[in-house]
Amino acid sequence: MKKIRLLLVLIFSYCVISAENVAFLKTGGTGDGLSPASPTGSINTAYKILEDAGGGGTIVLVDKFVISSNFRRAVANTLEVKITSKHNGIDYRDGNPNCALCVGTAGFRYVLNGPHTFDYITFKGNTALTSNYIMFIANYNNITMGEDVVVTDFPSTIMTTSCSILGGAQNGQTGTPVSTSLDTHVTIKSGKFIVVGFNRQITSTYTGTAYIDIQGGEIIAFYGGSILGGTGGNLNLNISGGTFKDYIFAGNRPNSTTSVSSGTTLMEISGGDFNECAAIFGSMDGGSTADLSGSSDFEFIKRRLYYFNNLITATGTVDFLIPNDVFDFGTYTSSSGLEIPYRIYFPEGYNPEQSYPLMLYMHDNGSRGNDNILHLTTAGSAFVSTVLNSNNDCIILAPQCHDSTSWVSIYPGNAGYTVETVEMGNYLNAAKELLSHVTATYSVDINRIYIMGSSNGGGATWDLLCRYPDLFAAGVPMAGCGESSNAAAIADLLDNIPIWTFHGDADTTLPVDGTRGIVNAITNIGGEKIKYTEFEGIGHDVWWDASVTEGLVDWLFAQERNDISTSVLNSESDSFIKKHNNLLEITMPMESPLTIYSISGEKVLSKNLLSGDNKISLDILLPGCYILQMNIANHVYTKKLLISSK
Repeated sequence: MKKIRLLLVLIFSYCVISAENVAFLKTGGTGDGLSPASPTGSINTAYKILEDAGGGGTIVLVDKFVISSNFRRAVANTLEVKITSKHNGIDYRDGNPNCALCVGTAGFRYVLNGPHTFDYITFKGNTALTSNYIMFIANYNNITMGEDVVVTDFPSTIMTTSCSILGGAQNGQTGTPVSTSLDTHVTIKSGKFIVVGFNRQITSTYTGTAYIDIQGGEIIAFYGGSILGGTGGNLNLNISGGTFKDYIFAGNRPNSTTSVSSGTTLMEISGGDFNECAAIFGSMDGGSTADLSGSSDFEFIKRRLYYFNNLITATGTVDFLIPNDVFDFGTYTSSSGLEIPYRIYFPEGYNPEQSYPLMLYMHDNGSRGNDNILHLTTAGSAFVSTVLNSNNDCIILAPQCHDSTSWVSIYPGNAGYTVETVEMGNYLNAAKELLSHVTATYSVDINRIYIMGSSNGGGATWDLLCRYPDLFAAGVPMAGCGESSNAAAIADLLDNIPIWTFHGDADTTLPVDGTRGIVNAITNIGGEKIKYTEFEGIGHDVWWDASVTEGLVDWLFAQERNDISTSVLNSESDSFIKKHNNLLEITMPMESPLTIYSISGEKVLSKNLLSGDNKISLDILLPGCYILQMNIANHVYTKKLLISSK
């Protein structure tokens, strides 16, 4: 009886094994492909074995398999094909590092003819090639990179030197799909890939949805739409694991035609490592939502979000502010008659009875123009978005420089630069006057005026800090100078201002030595308020990495000048301060310093008052509102002065 049962078990097991469609493959194989001992050397033969048995099944790499040209199996298949190096508990890579799907004499495209899963497999590049790549083209079939996928020997910088996955189609390889409303499905559990949700080099517009599920692996770059032509559709991106590098374009790539989408984005993040991810973009014409309700790194990831419309938190949905959508438009005419466009943001619930900190943003050369839009949509404005969504109520002012000029032509620190010999640029001067106008018109806390800028705007930041060291509570120049042979000439103007400056050591536009020199010049004379962060391997576009720097926003809003009292402490000062037209008469009980500030916080007049009667002409002051401040016996007296037209 026992022998009969054993025989039945063996027969049943044989039937199960026989029912499994498996083909075995290696380069140089001469067998029929039906067993590990008799592998085929043709990938087409391996697929045909599965097709003859019904369509789906497993292709097992038992050794090295080399592909040197594009591969596509013409026979469509609706059943899943698994390609692996592990079968029946045996991983053929064990003890055999050459067991891999390898690039031969050329990189290649691997076009799927049906749903595919790759697991327990190695993809190996050819380092001798300039164009060294494997491009998996799902062609709107489901593709899964499962467990223990290893990707090695690819430079992994762009698609022609990396391992990549297209959820859709590739021009010249698959043709244009019959329908433009198809969905794509990509799942990644391991491996190292560039991921594209839809198509590459196909000009059509697609309206389907890319369903991307990332549970692990390393994502070098992510493009949710179509790249290098055409437009992708909606995106449903679920991230529960994995490591992310550089950028995630969960929508359009800002100001670029290389990655385009149309529709809506829903991105859910509950896990993953974003330490090396500089930014996550959600710009979609139909709107975008980031769901971070399940993330344990909420604030960390939030700082990397740009151009999302909604943010789902653990407590509900909140608006995520996009600068170009929430800034008001304005134009200011300077005293010289120059018109300068600007954008300004007032916090929700702005109350004229309450004072607010103000941040002045100076844009880069790539944002110049007179459209009053570009400077809030280009990369240099990354920190504007970060501040805007940081829960710090503040006014943000963003003037725009015309494209015929620049904020600064000679950068502070450069040979020949001093505030006395280098005249302030017309547009920079207009921006400064605009700042004074805004601080005089709105409820600005003049003890908390901040300035930040990127590239040429970083140079403008250094310039204004040098020219008005008593105006700003803090400055954040990003990649704002490239040469510092004369940095010692400005160090004493900057040594008492809180400054946090950033530069990338691979910057070829404004070399890093510029910032290094200014920082060293300040510290050499004892300046202790300068902070410097240098990013290894980062070029000129340092703003993404700088904007997500841990603690930067908190540091900025913690800076406050304490040398100006903005409120009249009492009316006692009226007993010894009299104003007749533009003449001050002050009777002092003792010697005391007198300081007069503009309403924007600039120190415009300093004088030591003598005991007794003092007369001070105000004719040197332009018409406007000023703050007078004295310190008598450790008591601060302030008085607002209105200088009328002469």
